[in-house]
Amino acid sequence: MQPAAAPTHPHPWRAFAAIGVAIFLTVLDLFIVNVALPEVAGDFDGASLGQLSWVLTGYAIVFAAGLVPAGKFGDLYGRRRFFLGGLAVFLLGSALAALSTSLPLLLVGRAIQAVGAAVMTPNSLGLVLPLFAPQRRPGVIAAWGALAGLGGAAGPPLGGLLAQVDWRLIFVVNL
Repeated sequence: MQPAAAPTHPHPWRAFAAIGVAIFLTVLDLFIVNVALPEVAGDFDGASLGQLSWVLTGYAIVFAAGLVPAGKFGDLYGRRRFFLGGLAVFLLGSALAALSTSLPLLLVGRAIQAVGAAVMTPNSLGLVLPLFAPQRRPGVIAAWGALAGLGGAAGPPLGGLLAQVDWRLIFVVNL
């Protein structure tokens, strides 16, 4: 058995933790809004369930559609640059969603969030993996996936708790 190669970065888990928080939040935002729709509806009188469902669906569609191109652009033009740009866009969308005064503005904020999340997600793994020795990468991928899964699982209960105070907090939590 060969000894494990040394990591290619002096503190790879520290970098992983920073990037992992972002991945947790991108998946959390797929599910955190689900249980808060009744509270959101209360602030936007006259919005139908169909219109409100775009708060959820819009994020999912834009997020899914952006993953592959964002990964490719990160490969071509720099994963770190794209990850940090995606983080800025995600935070901007979160702030806009939290401050929205109308349903269309909330939908725009969610779409902006989703673009940022789609840019961060593939580039996060591309940034993290080279920091670790090849023998450690399966565990890193597992930890990355676990954080994403934890974000999905935490979304509904956290969304429910925050929405009891103010539904806007489900977006403020990202900031």
